[in-house]
Amino acid sequence: MLNNAGCLGKYANLVGLMHPQKVAEIVAHLSKTKGYLCNHQIPLVSVIGATTNGDLVEIGCWYGRTTKAFCLVPNNDLRVHCVDTFLGSKEHQKELQGYKFKDDFINNTKDLPQICSIIEKESAIAAEDFADDTFDVVWIDAGHDYENVKTDITKWLPKLKNGGLMIGHDYP
Repeated sequence: MLNNAGCLGKYANLVGLMHPQKVAEIVAHLSKTKGYLCNHQIPLVSVIGATTNGDLVEIGCWYGRTTKAFCLVPNNDLRVHCVDTFLGSKEHQKELQGYKFKDDFINNTKDLPQICSIIEKESAIAAEDFADDTFDVVWIDAGHDYENVKTDITKWLPKLKNGGLMIGHDYP
């Protein structure tokens, strides 16, 4: 016979996370952070963060909305590495007019203990800093054009552990 408490373990808090009232509270909390992670995606991203036992790399962090969603459920086994130039991708250049949003990202995520590193580099260059088989999760959400996405997949796929999860935002 399985012990219910032992069986649920760290996943017990996910049941509460999926409750509609809790989802509404989380969405309201994250609505204060600029970003493109849709409200209906927040619970899924939170579950990914809550169940990752190891390193997660977020390629393209914008203002930290997705980063915060990854870290909503406390998980001492999660280490998040945030890779961004903080200059925006091509489709945001006109809107940003050279504005660098790194300070906004830091301010929005300063209370998240899971962030262990902020890597201010182009994605392909940052990938060179990591050994193959490093990450449990690779989240791709930087440049959205075909060539940038292809480069991100090509450069980061070897960094993914066997059995890991590579996922992209804004597809198709």
